[in-house]
Amino acid sequence: MDTLIIEHLACLEVNRMILQDPYHLVSEVQFNDRSPSFDGEIIIYNSDILKKNNIEGTVKIQIKGTTTHKRLKTNRKIKHPINKIDLEVYKKIGEGVLYLVVLINKHSKKMQTYYNPLTPLDIERFLNVIKSKEQDSLSIDFKLLQEGALEQICKIQMENVKKQPSSFIELSKNKDFEKYKIEYTIISSEQKEFSFFENVGYVYGVDGEYEMPLEAMVADRLQINKEESIVIDGENISVRYHITESKNDLNIEFENTLIFEISKKTETGKFNMKRLTSINSYIKACKI
Repeated sequence: MDTLIIEHLACLEVNRMILQDPYHLVSEVQFNDRSPSFDGEIIIYNSDILKKNNIEGTVKIQIKGTTTHKRLKTNRKIKHPINKIDLEVYKKIGEGVLYLVVLINKHSKKMQTYYNPLTPLDIERFLNVIKSKEQDSLSIDFKLLQEGALEQICKIQMENVKKQPSSFIELSKNKDFEKYKIEYTIISSEQKEFSFFENVGYVYGVDGEYEMPLEAMVADRLQINKEESIVIDGENISVRYHITESKNDLNIEFENTLIFEISKKTETGKFNMKRLTSINSYIKACKI
């Protein structure tokens, strides 16, 4: 299939996804677009009355069409490469980009659209990965774009871009803050699938009323140290425990003695007792 046809089919599918009830989105996608690194933008309105004073903002978009011989499945995610030079352009412009990949079956011509809303912090993160690996491109995850979800995705992208001005990112480097916060922005249809180990969190430094964008991150593991009172056979016992969770594993350690190791991938687990550290901890672990 000719590249021009693939591009046109991809643009048609994206325009179809844009033109959805309640008709708050207007496409500025151009066929045969020659602008560097962008394929147009989506205008977001707060009403289906498309007047200038009802415009909320715009989101820049990049569309890539790709073909496959395989039957299309409702895969939650795919991987697709993004070029270093494009990321550098996105960084210079400083407005982020909603990156859309349209998968086209060569035989049936059926299509599925996948998306990744790249904010300035995401772009900075991917450029750092490319630099560390000394590559010219990087394969990143794209989520399946569900029917009717594009408006919410565009609004979230617009708000995140506003909170992450490129000039603020540069000013925030190597600076200490009073406190830090991590924000996750999840669309409603994906809330059940949320995972700290797959979803991107945006880290902001907080000074008084001001929030400065610092970095985009995906958690490698979570750790919790706590002490709680529990009742066993009518006896109130204070128990210390440590939880370590990663994408595939969950480990729970009681009193630095009893350890449960659970594989989330295989849904199996095991437990063991460490060497004796104290009689009291050992007794508590045995009771648990």
